[in-house]
Amino acid sequence: MHIGTFLAVMFGVAIVVALVVGANTDDTEQRQQQTRPQQVVVQLAATPASTPPAGQPAEPSFEEEANKRVVELLKQREAFAKKWSARCANEEITPELLAEMRAEITDITRNAAEVLDWMSAKLKADIAAFEEIAKEKAAEEAIDALVKEEQATMKLVREATPEQLIQNIKSDDDFALRLRSMKALRKLNEKQAVEPLIELLKNDDWRIRVSAAHTLCFMQDERAVPPLIELLKDDNEKVRQNASGALITLTGQVLGEDYESWKKWHEENQTNQTNN
Repeated sequence: MHIGTFLAVMFGVAIVVALVVGANTDDTEQRQQQTRPQQVVVQLAATPASTPPAGQPAEPSFEEEANKRVVELLKQREAFAKKWSARCANEEITPELLAEMRAEITDITRNAAEVLDWMSAKLKADIAAFEEIAKEKAAEEAIDALVKEEQATMKLVREATPEQLIQNIKSDDDFALRLRSMKALRKLNEKQAVEPLIELLKNDDWRIRVSAAHTLCFMQDERAVPPLIELLKDDNEKVRQNASGALITLTGQVLGEDYESWKKWHEENQTNQTNN
């Protein structure tokens, strides 16, 4: 066999093994590893092992098991390098020898693939578990926020006068207090808030317009119908949806977000009331 062919084969072996186990060390590092224990750090999120029953050893964490398996692969690589360096130096390089070398390379590659598959499966399971925990935490935080918001609203209902609440919804100083005061007015069904709420349907902030429309739907006051119909021409979809919902609640008519249909209905309804 030509020496060029042999070198090409050995170079291919080095590439395969390096790619599989991720251990591309220089000669100095290899000599150091022969005289001291291997230390490999797998930079992965460690998954704490479950607490075992009393008297039983703890199961290794994912990080510990991954390090153990990678170290085993590195030992296989070192053993392969030592063995075949010696054999190629002392034996004639024949097709049979190369076939035996390739078989061992196949074994190392298969072992590395199994480790990678194990890591992949373990990580997928851990990621799914972490995502589930994150969802549960987010849900708990959302519920806590709703509870706190409801508590703050009920505090306003108990302690603030209608005049104070109306002043709050007119003020631009505190956005959260403004919305919370509208919620309090819904619960109180305070009729003197109708006109100020109608004015808020023209506010520049779409969130204020939405909240005002939603609040008016609880007031059951016909004064809100014409301005809510006009709100159906709003550029914001959520504003139009809340205006339509409020109109349906106040009138019992189901005309969607069609401005012309609502306008026509209102004009006919006003005419009928006048005639009667």
